[in-house]
This record gives sequence, C-alpha cells and structure tokens, in this order.
Amino acid sequence: MRIISGKYKKTNLYLPKKINFRPTSDYVKESLFSSINSFLPNSIFLDLFCGSGNIGIEALSRGAKKVYFVDNSIFSIKVLKKNIDILNISNEEYVIFKKSFDVAIKYFYEKNIFFDLIFADPPYEKGFFEKVLVKIIEFNIVKENGLLMIEHSKRDKFNIELKELELFKILEYGDKKISFFIRR
Repeated sequence: MRIISGKYKKTNLYLPKKINFRPTSDYVKESLFSSINSFLPNSIFLDLFCGSGNIGIEALSRGAKKVYFVDNSIFSIKVLKKNIDILNISNEEYVIFKKSFDVAIKYFYEKNIFFDLIFADPPYEKGFFEKVLVKIIEFNIVKENGLLMIEHSKRDKFNIELKELELFKILEYGDKKISFFIRR
C-alpha cells in the first residue's frame, strides 16, 4: 500500500501483517482520485471508517488542506498514527477521532465543521451504506457543491430520499462500487 501521487508520492504506508480492514487498492484509489482531483485543492476532507488512513493521506498528498480521520477501532487508529508519523504530516493538516461514525457526524454538525469531500468505506453488507447516508443527510455536513463518496458492496442498496444529495456517478470494480453524491 502506497501513496500514488502528490507530495508523498511513492511512499509506502505501514500495513500490519494482521489486518482487520480492507485497504482500497491502488487501481481503485487512482480511479477515485482522478474523479475528484479538481475538488481537492485546499479542501476539507473527511475519511470516515478510515482504517489505515490510506485515502485521507492520499487526499493530503494531492492538496487537501485538512483531513479528519474517523474510525472506532483502536487498531486502525494505531496504524493510522504510524502512517502519519512515517510521512511526518503536520498536526495542522489532520484531526483524528476514535468514535463511531454516527457520533462523529453529530459532533461535526454541532461544532459547525462541514466538508468539501467525504469518503466513507463502511463494512460491506451490514446496513452501514444506508445508515451513513441517513446520518449525513440528517446532519447535512457536506458543503454546497461538495461530494460524498461511499465505497460499498454491489449488493448494497438504499431506499431513502436523498434530499439535497444527488447520485451522479458510480464506479464499479469487481464486487464493489463507489457511489458519488453531490450536494446541490
């Protein structure tokens, strides 16, 4: 697992032998970032269910101003911190929350923290795909014209009213999809 582009390009990230998460592959990551490159400069980015921090760190490498990392696993947070240390990322560029996604989303809303870009990679096929959408819509933490991207199983479905979010793009890779929503 490595950073593909930007100021940390070609840097290998730490990935322990015992992994409790599925890192986004370089191929999928490159396709994702090609789709959002114009949104990245000076953006506020949320990496929800961040695992190793692979996606959020790539966003920083490509020009995001600040990344908020959220995961409720102490194991994931330790791996993330090790990767931040490897790259010597400045404290001003990131914030780490060891919280569940719903608690973190409510916190951001209460503290008036809103995002240009949100990437969520929740556990597959456990209802998280729809739960994440519901919470983000409820607390409306995506800035106007901001993007929400959710990586999920092809079998995940949602049956909710999107309100301000509009599904505008889906990338498919084997058994997974990344659904892109824009806030109007």
